[in-house]
Amino acid sequence: MKRLLAPLGSLAITFPVMLALAACVVASYSLDALPRWLLALPLTVLTVNLLAALATHPRFRRQLPLLAFHLCLLAAMGLSVAALLTGLEARVEVLSGEPFEPAAATVTERGAWHPEGRLAELAFVQRGFTVDYAPGLVRGRTLSTVAVPDEDGALRTQTVGDTRPLVQGGFRVYTSSNKGYAAVLTWLADGAPAERGAVHFPSYPLNDWKQVREWRTPAGEAVSFELAVPAAPADGRWRFDGAAVAPDLPLVVRHPGGERRLAPGEWIALRGGRLRYDRPTTWMGYRIAYDPTLPWLLASGIVGALALAAHFFVALPAPAGAGARLGRARAAGA
Repeated sequence: MKRLLAPLGSLAITFPVMLALAACVVASYSLDALPRWLLALPLTVLTVNLLAALATHPRFRRQLPLLAFHLCLLAAMGLSVAALLTGLEARVEVLSGEPFEPAAATVTERGAWHPEGRLAELAFVQRGFTVDYAPGLVRGRTLSTVAVPDEDGALRTQTVGDTRPLVQGGFRVYTSSNKGYAAVLTWLADGAPAERGAVHFPSYPLNDWKQVREWRTPAGEAVSFELAVPAAPADGRWRFDGAAVAPDLPLVVRHPGGERRLAPGEWIALRGGRLRYDRPTTWMGYRIAYDPTLPWLLASGIVGALALAAHFFVALPAPAGAGARLGRARAAGA
C-alpha cells in the first residue's frame, strides 16, 4: 500500500499543483466566464497529495503538533472543496415594503452540487434602511431593517448590515453598496386586468445625476422614465433614509408621442393601454452567500495555528548558553 501511496505524496506533485491552483485563482477573478468551483480540481489533488504524505511519511506521526497542523490543513482543503461545490453567491434588489422574491435574484456563482431552487428557503420583507455618508460621498454604516417570519408565522424585525447578516436556511444575507429610488407603477391594458410593478432607478447617490430607466410596454412602445430625486450633498455628513421619501417626487415619462411630467396618482395614455404613477419609494441591494463550511473552516484554522505554534515551541532549540545560565542560577539558589 505504501508503494502505491508514496508517489501520490511526493513533492514533485505538490509544487506544480500549487502553481496550477494559483493560476486558477487568478483566472477565476479575471475571467467572469470561468466558474470558481473549478478551483476544486487542484484543491482535490492537493488534498489527496497531503493525505498520501501523511500516510507514508513517519515523521508526521512522530511529532503530534506537526501531525495536528497537517490534519487541520487537510481538513481546510477538504472543506474548501466542499464549499466550492455546494456554495452559492447571488445578489438581489428588494423594494421597500415588499417581500424578497427568489426569481428576482441574480446568481453570480453556484457550485456544481448546489441544488436549484434553494433560494425559495429565504423569506423576509424589506422595511426601511439608513446609510451614513461622510464628506465626499464616502459610504459609512449601512443598516437595513427586515421583517422575518418566526416559527409561528409572525413577523419579527431584524437589522442587517455589511457585516451583520440575516442568517436563514444556511444562507447569509448582507447589505451591499447598491440602493436607490424606485417608482411603483400600474399598467392597465385595453380589456385586461391591471398589472402592478416597479422601476428601480440606478444606485443613489452614485448616479443621482442620471435617474433614468428604459421600459417597453406590453404593446411594444419604448418609454423612458426619469425620477426627479434630490441631489446628494457631497460636502458634508448626511444620511440617506430609505423610509423618508418625499411623497410628491414627480416622474417624467418620455415616449414617441411626447413627454409628460406625472405626479403620484396621475395616468398617462400610451399605445395599448394606460400607465399610472402610483408613488415613489426606495430599494435596497443585498448579496446572498451560502457556505455551510464557514464554522468548520474557522475551527480548523484556529486549531492549526495553535498546533503550528506548539510545534515550533517544542522543535526549536534553546538559545546557546541557556542551559549553562540555568545551571548557575540553580547553584546560586542552593
